[in-house]
Amino acid sequence: MSDTEGTTPEQGTTPEPKEDVTPAAPKNEPVQSETVENLPAYGQKIIKELREENAKRRTQQEEAVTKAAEAAKTESLKQYNELSNQYEDALKAKSTAELEYAKLETALSVGVEPAKAKAFAARLRGETPEELLKDAQEMVAVFGSQEAPRRGDPSQGRVSQEQPLTGLAALIQNAQTR
Repeated sequence: MSDTEGTTPEQGTTPEPKEDVTPAAPKNEPVQSETVENLPAYGQKIIKELREENAKRRTQQEEAVTKAAEAAKTESLKQYNELSNQYEDALKAKSTAELEYAKLETALSVGVEPAKAKAFAARLRGETPEELLKDAQEMVAVFGSQEAPRRGDPSQGRVSQEQPLTGLAALIQNAQTR
């Protein structure tokens, strides 16, 4: 017996790896391709069922993807229409507000007193500033601007000559005349 034949890894030497004992395919023979027809009947049945199940699942998946895409498209279209309507409403409101402002500005420019300007502006006809001004001038010519007369502030002591003198002023005037 040699020194290396009975040694174990614990003694410091490592064993050599064993060779793979799987048989190799003969090199001269062509590899036979396996088809479903070459398998036994039960194997063919299992493969057929699996293929049908797989086809069914692919079809279901395609239908689900199509439905999801249609639902997303429908929802997006719904949101687009809603936002489009809101935008159109906002444009109409803006246009209406601008026209009301132009009417009010025109009413004030022709001399209508501010307290009555809103009612006067509501009766104006036209879409452009020129049309509004023309209508306002016609209404003022027919009905007048009805500007309020300017009055003084009575708290400022303005006294007309027609009012009788009272109090101290009357005494002074009487003393001067005697």
